[in-house]
Amino acid sequence: MTGRARRIRVPGVAADFRVPPGWTTPTDQWIRENAFWRPPADWTPRDGLPLAPADWVFWLPNPHWYTTSTSMYRGVMRWQTSAAWLALASILVTTASAFLSAFPLVRLAGMALGAAMLTCLIVYTVLRARTTRRLFRQLESEADRRRSQRLTREYQRYLVTSA
Repeated sequence: MTGRARRIRVPGVAADFRVPPGWTTPTDQWIRENAFWRPPADWTPRDGLPLAPADWVFWLPNPHWYTTSTSMYRGVMRWQTSAAWLALASILVTTASAFLSAFPLVRLAGMALGAAMLTCLIVYTVLRARTTRRLFRQLESEADRRRSQRLTREYQRYLVTSA
């Protein structure tokens, strides 16, 4: 991803559109009609505009995404829950070790629980990112199919009305 892009958030759309450098700001209607569609590499919204960078990420999840897709993250959430419980256990054991200074093994157990918690958080973050990328790829494919159908219908309507 290059540079700092403008993010366009439209109510009800579960992802924000990132406007590539030099592109005009799309309308809310365009974003709704093309949600999750990934334009081909040689596509621009208008002649004369620069192409999007090759590695450009057009859509990023927003808060609406995470509230509407929680069921897709069930397996991943176990890691976050484990991290929370391990953090609590680490705090309790570390606090207890302050009062039980004669037992250095208690302090070591608190540190081990903290390390386990960090491991769970790292695994959670990686799995959540992978899940999001996988879901976005599926949505991009579906959006491309729906967009092709919509454009075909619109063109057929145009042909009928102009005949």
